[in-house]
Amino acid sequence: MQLAVLDKDRAAPPASPAEGDRYLIVSGNPSGAWTGWSGRIARFQDGGWLSLKPLAAGRLMSPTRPNSTPSPARPGCRSARPSPP
Repeated sequence: MQLAVLDKDRAAPPASPAEGDRYLIVSGNPSGAWTGWSGRIARFQDGGWLSLKPLAAGRLMSPTRPNSTPSPARPGCRSARPSPP
């Protein structure tokens, strides 16, 4: 499975996200609505942020790596599922 994200280098949510935007949070100290979500995928949905936990064996594509082939998002990542409340 492949997952596309808009960026992997942000430490805080963008000011004006669009519905469905996804970001890989690799920062060791994310802030704002992403506080505590290091190593997770953030998706903007229904006017708020949803934290998704990556699972093993997938690939991540990001426009911050133009002209590149998909590469592993992180060791042990596969896909994303919403975290339980």
